[in-house]
Amino acid sequence: MLQAETIPELLNKRASCSPELPAYWELNGQGNWESVKWIDFYHNVCRLGKGLKKAGLTKGQVVGIMLPTCFKWEVFHHAILSVGGVVVGLDVHDNAEQLRDIAKTAKIDILIVDKEEHSTKLGNSILGKLDFIVSVSELKLNEGLKVYSYKDLMDDQKNYTPESLGGVANKPDDIATIVFTSGTSGAPKGISYTHKQVL
Repeated sequence: MLQAETIPELLNKRASCSPELPAYWELNGQGNWESVKWIDFYHNVCRLGKGLKKAGLTKGQVVGIMLPTCFKWEVFHHAILSVGGVVVGLDVHDNAEQLRDIAKTAKIDILIVDKEEHSTKLGNSILGKLDFIVSVSELKLNEGLKVYSYKDLMDDQKNYTPESLGGVANKPDDIATIVFTSGTSGAPKGISYTHKQVL
């Protein structure tokens, strides 16, 4: 059994332990399942992590991932953790009021989103306070918002090495994620989980 104190450390060890084995299966454009090897997943995480760091993500900042369940969700999840960020999942199907409550309670600094209709649920009062937004697809958002594309963050890191990400001093007791209740009986309530608790 692999031993690690943080989630990024565990991912690093898992990718090193069995680099060629499948980590994920993803549907391609033809509707066929293709495997993603551990080493390739790890390299994608490192590339995106470096891109997010260059864009301005710093340790302890809270990042809302507002994507449907997909492979990119996991790449973002681990990339954010790799540079010391805190992940909050935002369900694209939630109503606008609940999403705004979660964003305010968690004090989200950065948003990952794929569709304009999803981001607009948060409203200009929240979007305008974000440090930046990462768009998985091409978004037309209000002027004045700093928006990076997923493709640009990845393409900018073509010559990276995993070591070039730089050591982020994640500690076992650092918060890794904040999970919110459904909010069916009132405003959603957030529960913080540390790296140690998740492991």
